[in-house]
Amino acid sequence: MRLFWILAAAMACLAAVASASPAPRPDNFFKELELFAQRIRHTIETLGPAVDVFMKGRALIRGDDIDEDD
Repeated sequence: MRLFWILAAAMACLAAVASASPAPRPDNFFKELELFAQRIRHTIETLGPAVDVFMKGRALIRGDDIDEDD
């Protein structure tokens, strides 16, 4: 009788796992990948001026000579 309840519980767990739907997949994986890369590229381009300001501030604190032409 104990074996019956163990098998019944195992079957119930198996049925619950089998009926669960997986996470939705994108329709076009490569398009999603391209959009992800585009967002990263845009973020890097946007952060460029902020990094320049940070580097100039660090140079001022260290007492280095700042070249304004770069």
